[in-house]
Amino acid sequence: MILVGSAGIIPQLDRETFKKHMRAELETLMEEMADAVDSAPAGRIIRDSEEKVRGLFAEFRRKTFEEAMQLKVDAAEAAFFPLRPAKRRASGNVTKESSLTRYY
Repeated sequence: MILVGSAGIIPQLDRETFKKHMRAELETLMEEMADAVDSAPAGRIIRDSEEKVRGLFAEFRRKTFEEAMQLKVDAAEAAFFPLRPAKRRASGNVTKESSLTRYY
């Protein structure tokens, strides 16, 4: 899907790619969170694990936002600079032009 924003056409990030990239990070987060809770001594579980878990979620939030922004940039670049150059006919010959040439 492509949205039109104040700066022009803005393609959406690929949500399936985003989910695929973040699944491993989510698995790691859950493992590290379980480790933090399990390593806290009885009677101090909240006190000794809460800050660690908070930090893990903060890092996950940062990585998630970073990944989403990168995929958004990648989608915008792909829309502006297609990988396959267009073909055109010049004097009866088929020639390839650069992706930038098509925009000018």
